[in-house]
Amino acid sequence: MIPLLRATLLAFSSMLAILPNGFTYLASLAPQIRQDIRYATPNNFTGARVPGYDAPACILTTPAAKALLRVERTLLTHYLTLRVYDCYRPESAVDAFVAWSKRPNDLRNAALYYPNLSKSGLFARGYISERSRTAAAARSTSPSTASLWERHTTISIRSRAAMPPCPRKHARIACSSRC
Repeated sequence: MIPLLRATLLAFSSMLAILPNGFTYLASLAPQIRQDIRYATPNNFTGARVPGYDAPACILTTPAAKALLRVERTLLTHYLTLRVYDCYRPESAVDAFVAWSKRPNDLRNAALYYPNLSKSGLFARGYISERSRTAAAARSTSPSTASLWERHTTISIRSRAAMPPCPRKHARIACSSRC
C-alpha cells in the first residue's frame, strides 16, 4: 500500500509542475485513460528507475493528448479503454538507455522484457533509440504520423480477413477510432 500511495503522491506533485507551452499532462485532459509509466519504477527492461521519469505521469503534446481522448471516447462506447506505457521521453532517459546498453552483465530483467534478444538487438531492431525521438523529429524529415498510420491500417486491413470474428470486430473499432 505504501508504494502505491508514494507513487500517487509523486504523480500528483508532478502535476503541479509547469510544462512548456504545447505540452500537457494526459491525466488533465483524459483522466480515465490508464497510465502504466514503468520507467518511473524499477519494473522496466533496465531494472531501475530511469532518469527523467520523476513520477509515473504521462506528458504529451496537447494535440497528441486530445487525439488520445478522441480515441478513448470511441473505445469506451465498446467497453474498451486505452492504457499508455510511455509518453514524452526525456533526453536524460535516452542517455540512460545507452549507458545501460554498455553494461553487458546487467541482465536483471532480460528474461522478462527481452528474452530472445541481445541488448544491441534492442537498438538494431528499433525498440530503443540512441536519441530522443522528440529531438530527432526536429532535425529530420521522417514520415508524418498520418502516413505511418495509413501504412499501419493498410497492413491491418489486409490481414483482417484472415482473423476470427472477434478480433476482426476490434480491428474495425481501431480503424474507426482514427484521430
